[in-house]
Amino acid sequence: MRQLRQERRHRPDRHHDRDGHHRHEPGGRRLGRERRRRLDDLRRRLDDLRGGSTTAGGGGSTAFGDAAAGKPLFTSKCGACHTLKDAGTSGQVGPDLDQSAKAKDPQAVYDQLTKNAVPPMPLNLVTGNDAKNVAAYVASVSGK
Repeated sequence: MRQLRQERRHRPDRHHDRDGHHRHEPGGRRLGRERRRRLDDLRRRLDDLRGGSTTAGGGGSTAFGDAAAGKPLFTSKCGACHTLKDAGTSGQVGPDLDQSAKAKDPQAVYDQLTKNAVPPMPLNLVTGNDAKNVAAYVASVSGK
């Protein structure tokens, strides 16, 4: 009898999956309005980061930084060593950022600028919001 009650309770319907979890929520939990709003906001930010710039050619602002503000910084501080077609640079010392898979990820570019610089690249060549803007710019135009 107890097993029959459990089967009825966890019976799939239009709102629940086979395990009795609510279909539209992560892990089957129902979320309150505030948690749903925060989750939707995080999803939008993640989509912005994955998509890079909001406009073609690196001219827009992303959730990570302002790509338009990052272009002149990249050209003046990084262009002598790195090749990046959109910036019109053809440096031969550092990696070609049009060919680099990591260059498409703004967090990876930011970490390279601020934590993981490999000589001859100087650590903290750009810092703070400038580093975020350069990272947003490089990620938005790399390989295009």
